[in-house]
Amino acid sequence: MDLVGFERRRFDEITEHFSAFAAKLGEVSVAAMPLSARFGDNVTEISARMPWYGGPTLVEHLHSVDVSSGCVKRPFRFPVQWVNRPNGDFRGFSGTVVSGSVAPGDDVLLAGSSRSARLKEIVTFEGTSDRAREGDAVTLTFETDIDIARGDLLADPSDVLDPVGVSKAEVSVETMSNIVAVEQHRVPAERE
Repeated sequence: MDLVGFERRRFDEITEHFSAFAAKLGEVSVAAMPLSARFGDNVTEISARMPWYGGPTLVEHLHSVDVSSGCVKRPFRFPVQWVNRPNGDFRGFSGTVVSGSVAPGDDVLLAGSSRSARLKEIVTFEGTSDRAREGDAVTLTFETDIDIARGDLLADPSDVLDPVGVSKAEVSVETMSNIVAVEQHRVPAERE
């Protein structure tokens, strides 16, 4: 806001343009706040330079956002970050659950393929666990061997992914003088 003299008119224009853009994204929550990181206006304390703004500071807003809503309802997704083979008797796949949850006995799909396996065990730093949820860093083991590599995505087989490869993406973010524009051209991904 310091770049435009803390003008309400410019803030309202940006808010209108960004809200129109965000509406195309589906169910997203948008909160517009006039900020100046250079001077800290409305970051931790309400700014005297923008008496026209009556909302919360950025920090107040971040503390009030419910980040847990919808976590349990989203399908299981687990990007494999490391194949854990400390010896010939153990093979696990380590990473962090990014959405949903999984439990021993659940079938898990290797995304982008038709291969699946039944989850045998969830190993954590503290020992084994009966369920891994969003945000949990775990190692998964399976009842049968399936070829899984670092970078693969494990998913809920009942929520099949539509794999795509992004061949070209152009993104520009709203600045004080530009309007948001996002354009993506997708082509089907190939997986062997």
